Parts: sequence; structure tokens; C-alpha cells
Amino acid sequence: MLGSGEYRWWFGQDDLQPSGIQTSAEWSEHPFDALEGGEGLTLHRRNQIGEIDHRYAAAMLTVFACRQALEVIHLWEAPAIVREYLQTADDLLRGSASAAVEVAFGLALKEAQDVAAAAKAAEAARPRLGLFAMPGQRAAARAATEECTRAYLASRRRVAAVHAVAAARFATLRGTPGGALEAADAVARAAQVIGAVEGVVTDRYGAPRLVAEDASGAAGWLAAMGNARATFAAMVDVLFGTDDLAEGDPAVTDR
Repeated sequence: MLGSGEYRWWFGQDDLQPSGIQTSAEWSEHPFDALEGGEGLTLHRRNQIGEIDHRYAAAMLTVFACRQALEVIHLWEAPAIVREYLQTADDLLRGSASAAVEVAFGLALKEAQDVAAAAKAAEAARPRLGLFAMPGQRAAARAATEECTRAYLASRRRVAAVHAVAAARFATLRGTPGGALEAADAVARAAQVIGAVEGVVTDRYGAPRLVAEDASGAAGWLAAMGNARATFAAMVDVLFGTDDLAEGDPAVTDR
């Protein structure tokens, strides 16, 4: 990253005077962290001796959110207009894509609820065998627990799909720090659910059990969030260019 460790970052208004920046700014060590609580669409950068410059970042925020949503688009059946918008960030497509995502989000929630109910019913129907169960009873119990496991996994995958559609919802908003952060968070939550699902095994009775659910889910979340931070930092590099901030630069504000 450009000047890694040499700058502090803050999202604020682009028309602030230097005194206003000094009063309002809450500087972050990493540009991604500046998304939280961002107060405007302008990314301000301060170097180690206190000089500040800035770039208007609305377009970058939109593109970043779109790229995040594309990371998990394979988890749901995205309409063509949504896919095209996420790939291009074309503002002319945003309205239609937003409407399509809202419909898809409602359907995803309904599907997740239905599949969760089916998983609950499958668990309730699973026989609990006694010590002296007959072979036929054990065979029926194994079949039931296998169905229970499939229903459970389907339920968790639908939850991941809801998060994936949510990422697209945030991407169809006009670029804001909060929207970009929410898109990244939705992607990380989807990765967390998928990571936990991949840790599912069955116990000796065929019931679903999670192996180190917290660890596998956390690994998915951390990987996705790490990718988001690296992607955002690279985009900020492009936004500010390759030259370090120097005294006398017309973009530099007074300390």
C-alpha cells in the first residue's frame, strides 16, 4: 500500500477548511477502518508532519461495494441486470438493479425461513434409539439423520445466500462509507456461514455436528475481511496516485 504506516485517514466533507478538519477528523491508521463512522464522501489523508490532502471517493466506494458483492454472487441466482451492474457499476443501471435486488432479497429471506423450518421438522422427526433398538429401527434412524443433516446444511447455505444478496443491496446504494463497509461485512458473514458449514460432520449416530464451528466460521470471516481490506487499500492507492504527499502540493491543506 502507498506509504503504508505513514498516513492517517478520515472520511469527511470536501468543503471543510483546515480548522474544520482538525476539529472534526477522527483519523484511522488504515483507510478501510476510516469507513466506520465516515462523515462524508471525501477521503482525507494526513502525513506524519500533519499535511493533509484529499480525494472525492464516491465512485471508488461504489466500485468497491460492487466488487465485494461479486465475491459471493455464486451463492445466489442473481438477475442479469444485477450482475451487469455489479460488473460495471454503471449508474444508469443502478435503479433497475436495486429494484431487482430488493425482490431477490425478499425471496431469499422467505426461502431461508422455509428451509430452516424444514430442518427443524427433520430434527424433530429423527428417531431417538434406545439401547436395544432392532436393526430395522437403526436403519430407519440412520436414514432420518442423514435427511436431518442435509436439511441442516441446506438451511445454513440459504443463510449464506441471504448475506450474499444483502451485499448486493448495499452495492446498489450510491457510494457511501457506511454502504461500502456494510457490503464488506455481508460478504464476511456469508463466508463465516460457509466456513462453519464446511466443518459439519456427522456423529456415530448420523446427527450433524460442527467441528470447531467457531474456528472454521471465524477463519472464513477473517479471510473475507482481510481480502476486503487489501482490495480497499489498493483502490485507495489508485485514487491518490503514486506520488507521496509533499509540501507545496496544490492539494495540500494548511496544517
